[in-house]
Amino acid sequence: MNQVCKNTSVKSEPAEQLIRENLDQIQLTALTLARGNSNIEAEEFFADGFFGLHQAAIHYRPQSNIPFRAYSRHGIRGAMISGLFKKQSRIVPESSDTWKPFTTIDDRESLRKLLQPLPRALRLVMLLRYEAGLEFSEIGRAVGVCSSRAAGLHAEAICTLKGIFCHDRQERRRNKQNARG
Repeated sequence: MNQVCKNTSVKSEPAEQLIRENLDQIQLTALTLARGNSNIEAEEFFADGFFGLHQAAIHYRPQSNIPFRAYSRHGIRGAMISGLFKKQSRIVPESSDTWKPFTTIDDRESLRKLLQPLPRALRLVMLLRYEAGLEFSEIGRAVGVCSSRAAGLHAEAICTLKGIFCHDRQERRRNKQNARG
C-alpha cells in the first residue's frame, strides 16, 4: 500500500493510514451503486472509488470534527458517479487531471442534447467542463463561485443525469416487456 500511496502523492503517514483503514468503503459503495445499475459490475467502480478516497484523505482536516468515514463517503460516491457518467457518455480522460473536451460538432450537439434536461446553471457547469475542458477552479471563476462549489454543481448535475438515465432505462425495459406480451 505504501507504494501506491507514494505514487499518488499522498505524502503524510496519517493520510496513508486513513486510506488503509477505509478501503472497505470503496467496496461497500461500489456494491451499492452496482445494485442499481444492472449493466455495470461493482469492480468497474473501484478505481474511481480509490481516487475519491485518496482525495478525501488529502483534503481531510481532523479539526473539522467530522469523522473521516463520513467525510470520505461523499468523495468516494461522487468519484464513482462521475466515473459512471464518463463511461456512459464516452468521455475519456487524457490523464487524471486533464479532460479531453468534445471537439467535433456532432460531439458538441450530442453533449448539448444530453444536458438539455438540466437546469441552466448545472448545464453551464457541465458545458464548461466537458465542452470547453475547464478545471473546476476555472469554472468557478467563470460562474462566480469557488472551485469547490463548481465541483458540487458538477456532482449535482451528474446525480440528476444518472437519475434520468436510470429512469429512462427502466421505461425502456417496461416498454419492451409490454411489447412482448
